[in-house]
Amino acid sequence: MWRHKHPGEQKCTGCDRTLAVRDGYCRLCWQQARYEAQLAGGRKRGAVAILASAGRLERHQLFFDRMKGRRAASPVRRYDRRGAPRQPAPAPAVRPGVGWTQPGLFESRRDFARFNEGGDTDLSNPWLTWAIYLAYRRGEARGWRRGTRLDVRRALIIILSRHTAGDKVYHSEIFPALRALSISVERVGEVLEEMGVLVDDRHASAAGPPPHRSPDDGAHRNYPELFIESAHSERPPG
Repeated sequence: MWRHKHPGEQKCTGCDRTLAVRDGYCRLCWQQARYEAQLAGGRKRGAVAILASAGRLERHQLFFDRMKGRRAASPVRRYDRRGAPRQPAPAPAVRPGVGWTQPGLFESRRDFARFNEGGDTDLSNPWLTWAIYLAYRRGEARGWRRGTRLDVRRALIIILSRHTAGDKVYHSEIFPALRALSISVERVGEVLEEMGVLVDDRHASAAGPPPHRSPDDGAHRNYPELFIESAHSERPPG
């Protein structure tokens, strides 16, 4: 604090008040001198030059503690937040027109973890364009953070750059690739599900119901029952 850095009290040269001073001037006078130096476009030696030329200050401009005024020559911010300006919203897109397509003879699973973002990206794919617009609209409605928006966009580029009509995207395909990139599979899945291309096969690999056993099979019976049955069978006739 000012009083701790400059102990003692003396008469201020700028305002004739008796309080803690530095080089003959109190804190308010130094602040006023800095403010006037900024208004003057930045004078050499700043506040020192103002105090040396003015001697006594006629007024003090009120200010908030520990806040610096913006320099008069600094540019005014042209957008409503820090950092780079916001990216423009994607153009509205609809589901691509689909004609008759010949179904494949067999399904082959894709390894999205091997996708090369430098050479395999195709932003002109109409399915990807539609997905990016749906993700933007969903993010605006759900209040996604900027990091989440970028992650979902990156995931959609990986998954849909080579997407064609009739293709399906399986949850088991995208989960390993997105987990390696620390991208939320849930958010990406919401967009793919809205597109109608996601197949949730998370329960397909789970074990089915136990095999049926016949009543004569003793494997399903516990040890006490087997012991009692064996004891009765070995008892001599009375």
